[in-house]
Amino acid sequence: MTAREYLSQMYRINEQIKEMREEIEHLRALSEKATAAYGSAPSGGSQGGRENIIVKSMELERTVLDGIMRILELRHTVIESISKVRQTECRMVLEKRYLHYKRWEQIAVDLNYSIDHIFYLHRKALRIIAPFLPLN
Repeated sequence: MTAREYLSQMYRINEQIKEMREEIEHLRALSEKATAAYGSAPSGGSQGGRENIIVKSMELERTVLDGIMRILELRHTVIESISKVRQTECRMVLEKRYLHYKRWEQIAVDLNYSIDHIFYLHRKALRIIAPFLPLN
């Protein structure tokens, strides 16, 4: 994996976190509906069904939260690696591209450089950051 490929994961990671958070909200809503439905039923034997739904929902939520933790650890690694780039311009290009998901044209406008110069800084930044990334 190249430095560029590793850093490009950040956008997908951010999208995965959003999806996982939505999944947690969905699971909680299902659990509440099940609890409400079973709660209005007369008692007598239905307690196990409600408990099973809540337990399964909690297990799924734990799995989703574990996934979010792994993703956040990767994001932290990328942020830490970018912060080790001492050249301010190179670091800013990396931050804007891989942490703020800006397009090349917008980065050029933000930094008041030509797009060719932004590409030059990006190539330079990738060479600088590569030793700080766990590229395997």
